[in-house]
Amino acid sequence: MHACTFIGNHDCPASVMRSLPDTLTSLISRGMVDLFYVGNHGQFDLAAARALGLAKKRYPQIKVFCVPAFLPKKKELLAYSDCDGVILPDFITRVSPILAIPSRNRWMIDRSACVVTYIMRPEGNALQYALEARAKGKAILDLGPYRYWEEL
Repeated sequence: MHACTFIGNHDCPASVMRSLPDTLTSLISRGMVDLFYVGNHGQFDLAAARALGLAKKRYPQIKVFCVPAFLPKKKELLAYSDCDGVILPDFITRVSPILAIPSRNRWMIDRSACVVTYIMRPEGNALQYALEARAKGKAILDLGPYRYWEEL
């Protein structure tokens, strides 16, 4: 299985839902990806989870897992009900809250061949993780307005 994850600004606009379905269809139909990891913090994660839920109806063979950074409450996972399950990385109870999201993001990136990004601005952690994924040789599909790779 080839895996994909999502990295983006937590406050991305709802309009990202217009580009996510085509991106996912391309990845799945070309046989590039059949396993997806999605976080549960912010608008980009939620948009990715919704788009993956729609994609599963067309491509039931794909697997989608929610990977929270913190032990989730049941109601926090309701928006991710289309996922095949929840993966709780082994570090989740051992890292401090300030390191939980960075640890989870690196965990997902390390296990993925492809990263779909939505970067809106040069400030923020999303850009840092996108650059880390690129440095690790991951295929990057950027949907956001900030063209960070042009500055490299």
